[in-house]
Amino acid sequence: MKRLPILLALLLAVFAASAGIGQYYTFSATTAPYAPITGTTVPDLTDDDALSNPIDLGISFPYGTQYFQQIKISTNGWIGLGTAMNTSYYTNNLPSTTLCPLLAPLWDDLSLAQGNVQYQLTGSVPNRVFVVQYTNAQWDYSANNQFSFQVRLHENGRIQFHYGPSSGAPVDADASIGINMSPGGNDWFYSVTPGTPATASTTAENNTINVFPSSGEIYEFAVPMQYTNDLACASVSGSLNPVVNIAASYTVGVVNLGLAPQSNYTVKLFRGAGIEIGSQPGTAIQPNQALDFTFAWTPAAIGPETLYGRVILPGDENTANDMSEILNIVVQPAGISTVTIGAGNEVARMPMDFYWKNSLYECLYYPGELNFTNSTIYALSFYNDFDEVPNGATKIWLGTTNQADLTGGWIPSTSLTSVFDGVASYPLGENTVTIQLQNPFPPTFPATS
Repeated sequence: MKRLPILLALLLAVFAASAGIGQYYTFSATTAPYAPITGTTVPDLTDDDALSNPIDLGISFPYGTQYFQQIKISTNGWIGLGTAMNTSYYTNNLPSTTLCPLLAPLWDDLSLAQGNVQYQLTGSVPNRVFVVQYTNAQWDYSANNQFSFQVRLHENGRIQFHYGPSSGAPVDADASIGINMSPGGNDWFYSVTPGTPATASTTAENNTINVFPSSGEIYEFAVPMQYTNDLACASVSGSLNPVVNIAASYTVGVVNLGLAPQSNYTVKLFRGAGIEIGSQPGTAIQPNQALDFTFAWTPAAIGPETLYGRVILPGDENTANDMSEILNIVVQPAGISTVTIGAGNEVARMPMDFYWKNSLYECLYYPGELNFTNSTIYALSFYNDFDEVPNGATKIWLGTTNQADLTGGWIPSTSLTSVFDGVASYPLGENTVTIQLQNPFPPTFPATS
């Protein structure tokens, strides 16, 4: 019988991106009397290891080049911007490339079994403030102590952590305090070290904090000076697997971070080393407004490619944010088809087992499951639901065999073909992890025995 085995070896390796959080926020510490609020109590957060449902802010909160209208709150002392977070994550990890963006006034294994969380929107346009207040949190989850603190989100993007009254001493404490933003990793977080004065690092996380800041202490993350004329290219998105000679749609996001409305600007889409593949005039955009521009691009050659967007504004006072991050894609040959093996609902720690931070895995896929004989394999995809994983170094080998199973031992990688050796992306939550093979594999099945 013909069989196709796949061997996947996984080693995790977190990597850093360019630029950094410092272009969007500066850190400082000050003091002021703690001012408790009486707001809306979050019913989901009166226990240990709980995460709230999405909560509407009532404002459009600017964070980097993104805008958020909702948050999720964890009992473990952090707030997730948006709705991507799906569990309460008591293990602090500000440099994470998946647990972001989040704001962490006291990230540790806390409990609110004896306390609560309230929220309230105060003030008037354009100076509204959304306040999240933790009252009588236990640190750690089973300790006989109480700690109160707030997160204040200002309509202009400013963030403040206010620390209030406490009783008792922390137990088994190893907290982190700070903020992070996508894409995560070094330079994309601030980690605070309390002290006189308090300091913050963008390259080293202090995850051993065991003393609560003094009542009245405030840690502030302020937006740097705002320019009059400043358009930012916030994103580029679209198909990661377009097909050669078929038009694919890509969206470039632009945000007006300046104080003045703009209309005389151009939005462009590029590939590779500065090859322009699309251009269109901008439309009127107000301060703090975000607009999307859609481009159609027909790839002419198969293989890996990179895309990025750029906004061009005459007189732009901050050109550092004019270019988007890179979107890595792989152009597929014509006539590509997809084969799904299984129902996609199996719960297993394979083929990627992240518990030990590395794993080695091998399995057999049979011709009846693959439903093809001599077609080339260009990519592998796995359904996933990850709680907390970094992007990681991944190696994949493919080969064919006459063996009915692997009871006699694994087939060594030296008898297989290396098809991928690089960093793969393992996103948080439910997704499909797709790994484009660097060396597409044309299986030649052995003769039937």
